[in-house]
Amino acid sequence: VMATLKEREQVARELHDGLSQELAMINIQSQLVAGLLEAGEQEKAKEQLQLLAVAARHTQVDVRAQIEKLSLNIDPKEGFLGVLRRSLSTFQQIYGIETELTLPDIHPAVSLAPMVEVQLLRIVQEALTNILKHSQAERVLLSLTREADCLELIIEDDGIGFDPGNLPSTNRTFGLGIMSARAKDVGGNVAIQSNHGQGTRIVLVVPLSAEVL
Repeated sequence: VMATLKEREQVARELHDGLSQELAMINIQSQLVAGLLEAGEQEKAKEQLQLLAVAARHTQVDVRAQIEKLSLNIDPKEGFLGVLRRSLSTFQQIYGIETELTLPDIHPAVSLAPMVEVQLLRIVQEALTNILKHSQAERVLLSLTREADCLELIIEDDGIGFDPGNLPSTNRTFGLGIMSARAKDVGGNVAIQSNHGQGTRIVLVVPLSAEVL
């Protein structure tokens, strides 16, 4: 129950901080286009319309991602790994980006504390949303392994990559912030490794003490 309540609060904050800002930007851009058309600036208006279309597509992706977050429940019969596989399969079917999950040393029946399971799934969903919006990737690889006293989740894509040390204030940085905050809530941390033209690698580490076997 506590995990559910906390998750509702987090999703509400993300909706407020993310989608509300995106919609405000769409509103501003639409007003700018109207002003340019009135002034006879057709070419500039076309440029702004293209930016407006991109912003609208990104917002549509975010809305769908938030709906998926709210609708994705962990059925005890299906288990954490079953839900993770289903989420990846749905992403691949809808968006055509190939996904693969490897579990080299994880028992199929592994279960985690409810809050940890929720946060791991949400981090994966946020990573997939960022990949869809920004990476132009064709393939995503996920692996979950035991490393000493922790669990390690790695999410890799073959997209265009970026410079993590030189990011403007964008939806991408907002998404990375969401992942970091969620990892911190369960005592974990997230590291981002990326270069232009070399894809992106997200490494999430969660203390094994958070696990319930």
